Amino acid sequence: MYKEDVIYCLGGVIKSARLERHLTQKESAERLSIMPHYLLSIENKRKLPSCDLLFRIIHELEISADTIFYLEYGRDNALLKKLEIC
Repeated sequence: MYKEDVIYCLGGVIKSARLERHLTQKESAERLSIMPHYLLSIENKRKLPSCDLLFRIIHELEISADTIFYLEYGRDNALLKKLEIC
């Protein structure tokens, strides 16, 4: 899998995890100490989070790091099954 593929899928993974936890963008942004429009930009693939923010997102939304960094090996993951674009 190429870096561009991971970047493209990252926003979808984050959004799906947030929705599975029934959180709004505003609620998630508050928990992450970022502005809601910045989270929207990440979810819509316009911005990439810093390493620090990505770690906080993974922790807060309980996303497996494998889901983000090893997409090609995580195809059985229920979260990824929702991401047909990947």
